[in-house]
Amino acid sequence: MVLLLLLAGCGPRTTTAADAPDPSGGIVGKIETHQIEVLTHCGLEFLKFGDRTWRAETPLPEPKPRPDPNGVKYDGYTSGVVTVVDDKTLRFAVDDTRFEAPSEPVVFHPTDVEPPLCH
Repeated sequence: MVLLLLLAGCGPRTTTAADAPDPSGGIVGKIETHQIEVLTHCGLEFLKFGDRTWRAETPLPEPKPRPDPNGVKYDGYTSGVVTVVDDKTLRFAVDDTRFEAPSEPVVFHPTDVEPPLCH
């Protein structure tokens, strides 16, 4: 599993890759998906992925964890899957089995803005 932080991160590990057919039936290329955990206790706005900082189109508050019958406690990280759409777009889908997830994936784009420190 890859660990991504708001202010620091590690390189991704591809866990699945699928050929993505375009509507005309051709192959547009590989879509990379990565199972990750993101530090979100200060909200879901920035993440480090690869060698870049990414910023959400629409920042969201910290996802709320769902009750866990096994007693596992929330640690400030939100699990999910990031999809590399292209070199300028990522989509992060929150794991809705563990968190109250937004209805659509969060879309991120590269940014030169430095993420603020979380207080």
